[in-house]
Amino acid sequence: MKTRKFKVIVDGEVYLVEVELSEYDESLAALLRCLSSAQIKKVKSAVSQPQVSTLRTKANELLAGTTGKVVKIHVKPGQKVAKGDLIVTLEAMKTQIEVRSEKEGVIKELKVKVGDVVKQGDTIAVYG
Repeated sequence: MKTRKFKVIVDGEVYLVEVELSEYDESLAALLRCLSSAQIKKVKSAVSQPQVSTLRTKANELLAGTTGKVVKIHVKPGQKVAKGDLIVTLEAMKTQIEVRSEKEGVIKELKVKVGDVVKQGDTIAVYG
């Protein structure tokens, strides 16, 4: 199988599309012809950017902006964090989603562990 990556811009939004195909897959050629006629541009180099969860802060709590499985925790209780620091990484539909701090503070408590599934609005961490 051969993998081809395309950076696609639709209404100003940038998407990275990765397509796996055999060398004999004619449907891909047809798809690319349709895409080019729809004025979607293929660019030479596409850099994959991780998605960042839209977070909300409730008093001293960091809340999940989306549903996903916790795959990595980047902080420990007692650790100082700045606004924008990476707290945890979630995975949803094979996509990595970064959960970042919405404010400066100290992580008092983590409410999740690797392998937990969180829903939108669940508490991920408590600031102290």
